[in-house]
Amino acid sequence: MQLQNDYLAAYRSLKLTRDSEGVLLAEFHSNGGPFTFTAQDHTEFVDAFYRIAQDRGNKIVLLIVISPSAKLSAFL
Repeated sequence: MQLQNDYLAAYRSLKLTRDSEGVLLAEFHSNGGPFTFTAQDHTEFVDAFYRIAQDRGNKIVLLIVISPSAKLSAFL
């Protein structure tokens, strides 16, 4: 079952983009800058990851965290 992609732009601190091959890039950020985790983010991410898992158009999911230090930047 293919779900609508309306969730791709639904989250304040999670930028979601998917290419034509089904690779979903999930970029954690705070106002476009380094990511600071908040209670609201926690609530939104529960919904986001549920919706990502339900969308059969996603073949690979890459998680990226933007951090203030290159040492903390990570691909998860």
